[in-house]
Amino acid sequence: MGIRLIDLRIKDTSKRPRPVCSYLAKEGAFFRQHDPPPPKYWVSHTFLCRPLEEIIREIAEFVVHDRDAQTEVVVVVMKGDFPEKLCDDQWGEVRALWEAHCNDMIADCHHLTWPIGRLADAGKRLVLLGQGATCLPAQEDLVRGSWGKTRTADPNQLMDNMTKWLEDKQRHISGRNKKLHVLQAELTPDARMVISSILRLNCRGGHGTFSTNEAAACAAHKVLLQALASDVWRCLKVNVITHDFVRADIIRAIVRRNFSDPSCSVSPEVVGG
Repeated sequence: MGIRLIDLRIKDTSKRPRPVCSYLAKEGAFFRQHDPPPPKYWVSHTFLCRPLEEIIREIAEFVVHDRDAQTEVVVVVMKGDFPEKLCDDQWGEVRALWEAHCNDMIADCHHLTWPIGRLADAGKRLVLLGQGATCLPAQEDLVRGSWGKTRTADPNQLMDNMTKWLEDKQRHISGRNKKLHVLQAELTPDARMVISSILRLNCRGGHGTFSTNEAAACAAHKVLLQALASDVWRCLKVNVITHDFVRADIIRAIVRRNFSDPSCSVSPEVVGG
């Protein structure tokens, strides 16, 4: 039981001067030339976080080698770390990294109309989506996120925004849905708070609400748990729910929805992080 959709932002560190790397922050160091050279592709969110291949190895360990996961399908949504976009050559290199660890497991475009059970039975248990990619299924063709409609720094507003977005999307989610509709249950304070939190500085954001990313996520968690338990949400269909700093109690609450009253016709859901 856990995360089945993963959202990765990717940076090619060979294209410009080396940026700050939070991966090395515990050593008080900046990202600089190493011998041997550091990896080219990193998972990044403004600052570099971890080498992409480390993340790939961890996912491959679950998808390929974990015998208890043979019926599981994992979706990985990838894009360049804003404002950068990856070109075809870069996407080709990114795909090659995945193929080196779990080639036989990767679903191709023609697999994406299959139900999850058929994907798992065929061993195609890793769905890779890339924004602007030609060698991978295109994220923008298959994923619809709530970010533009639900983003807020106010916990009280988040519940209303999420509920309205879900209500507006019921017709699309309930029909012959060929897209993933992703409800992003996240609070989005200003950039100053996010950057100071990543760098472990004690600097409250401009809204004066949160001092760290973790504090903002904790407030969003409370709203999401309330929503999942509410009567209003009980019969609202959902495809995917994502949230930061994923918690086991939220995963359990989402999984329980898949085994709720059949009269509600709740669609299969995925928890993401």
